[in-house]
Amino acid sequence: TRFSDGVDFYTFTDSATQEQRDRAAERLFRAAFLGIFRHGALNADPHPGNYLFEDDTVVLLDWGCVRAYPKGFIDTWKRMARTILADDFDAFAEVFPETGMVGSDRFDMHAQWEQMQYLYEPFTIPGFRYDAEYVARSYAFVNPRDNPNLRHVAMPPEWVWTQRLHWGLNSVLAKLQARGDWIAWYREILDSPWEPIRVE
Repeated sequence: TRFSDGVDFYTFTDSATQEQRDRAAERLFRAAFLGIFRHGALNADPHPGNYLFEDDTVVLLDWGCVRAYPKGFIDTWKRMARTILADDFDAFAEVFPETGMVGSDRFDMHAQWEQMQYLYEPFTIPGFRYDAEYVARSYAFVNPRDNPNLRHVAMPPEWVWTQRLHWGLNSVLAKLQARGDWIAWYREILDSPWEPIRVE
């Protein structure tokens, strides 16, 4: 650790150019997903209070909510992700039960596919820009009228942590109005070699 003289998130967003915001967003994005897909470690507490901005560097604070994942879990996640990037529903329906999230025989795989299409929009739609509207659409996931799987999904503890990452990081990137080459970055990171780190 080291002392940082950086400014807080809102001071940064109030004064930064869009180019500076986009560079910061890329760093946050890479840190989050390289941590998962390359190192098998997830920081599940991405929110504005956990960042400082110093020159052209993003300083990450508070590593108290970190979980390490085994290679098998990450391999399943990668296989699932690749079916979505390939727009291959049949392959998705085959691999998704391996996540442990199918909670009953009434589980609607097509509804789950639609949710995953939403989550992976940044990685499949060229020129995607994070904004408040994108984040707001996630609220349908917890609305029984919009989510037929709400009472039929199982949620293993490992995946609870990933939900915190998705919603938190998406909200931060939306506050930055971030744009970038998410498609290329995500695919690059997804193909990263496995180099696990030890989290104690």
